[in-house]
Amino acid sequence: MARYGTLRRNLRRNIKPWVEDDAVKFRDERALFAKVLAVFVVLSLSGAFVPLVANLVFRIPDLYSFDLGRTQAVEDIGVKVNNGDVADAISSFMRHRTDSLRINAESDSGKVPLFTGNDRTVMMTLRSFLDNTLAIGFTLLALFLALCFMLVRWNRPRELRLGFMGGLAAYVAVICFPVLVIVFGGPPMWIWKEVIGAAFVPGDMMPELFHRGFFLTSWIAVTAVTLAIIIVLLSVVRRLTRHESMFLGKIA
Repeated sequence: MARYGTLRRNLRRNIKPWVEDDAVKFRDERALFAKVLAVFVVLSLSGAFVPLVANLVFRIPDLYSFDLGRTQAVEDIGVKVNNGDVADAISSFMRHRTDSLRINAESDSGKVPLFTGNDRTVMMTLRSFLDNTLAIGFTLLALFLALCFMLVRWNRPRELRLGFMGGLAAYVAVICFPVLVIVFGGPPMWIWKEVIGAAFVPGDMMPELFHRGFFLTSWIAVTAVTLAIIIVLLSVVRRLTRHESMFLGKIA
């Protein structure tokens, strides 16, 4: 029995420091990994909601109908066509309900197609660009939710809060940059041709109907919707990080 007691004491003396060191190492690794996750929270937050909301805004007829009514552009080009019909035709095309961007307008020489073939080609390019950003938006949204869940589960309120605030700052930059491009133009406008690959030519109708103010109006709509989402998320994050006891995990 004496030998058995001695063996137990030796095992306890030798194994306990190893367990403690291993636990400390595990906590340090998790803390480092949590900081890495916070960086990805910044990127995913700023890149998720803007593409998703932009897809919604640029695919609904209300945006096009509002801008046509605001500018009275149809009357200026000398043809007769209902603003609502034009908005519905563009919206149906952008939502993949049809691949034909066709609508007839009344002119002095009778009924004529409102849009040119190049109008359709450019709008198809823009539609494909939106499709790609939609996939990116959903991917980043799933990533953002997964990262937030992991940080909550690991009881890392500081990293979650810093990641969200960093994402908020990046979101502001993402929102402001297009506004500066729209208002002041300049070299950043090369993105329109070089990145999106869209180029209207003289005679196309889309540039005649929708001017620079259209993009500013649409971006204001995108900003309003995304800002409402961000404010709701900010309230949730503040509640989660206010008291660490609200977190599910207990391992630091």
